[in-house]
Amino acid sequence: MIAELAAWAGKVLLLGRADHQRVGRLGEAVALVKLYSAGYRGLRRNLRVGGGEIDLIAFRGATVCVVEVKSSYRAIVPALVRVGEKKRKQLIRLARRLARRPPFAGRTLRFDLVEVDFGKGPLDLPRVRLIENAFREESRAT
Repeated sequence: MIAELAAWAGKVLLLGRADHQRVGRLGEAVALVKLYSAGYRGLRRNLRVGGGEIDLIAFRGATVCVVEVKSSYRAIVPALVRVGEKKRKQLIRLARRLARRPPFAGRTLRFDLVEVDFGKGPLDLPRVRLIENAFREESRAT
């Protein structure tokens, strides 16, 4: 399935300039495949939570994983660096709100990151890297 998504990405890039949103949506689709193959379940995409949006939500056992996806082609700066303090604070705030709703209430929260790099051209397969526990709520500056 990743190869099929990569082929589609190649078509997008060949048709014209791949805009930021298009690359992001494709990266989220590739990330879903990666998460599912890694045993994540109950995957939800672009979940709106009062005042923001979480890219992906998934369950890994009893743990609720809030997943940020960073997609690019020819990435120079690693995804972990691109999720700055402001974004981490926003994700923590959204996750706290999410944790009040069923079926998320009472479960452990974890913040994961998926980096999708589409490479230099339309024939490159995406490189996908899953970083579990990319950051913790305690790492937030007060």
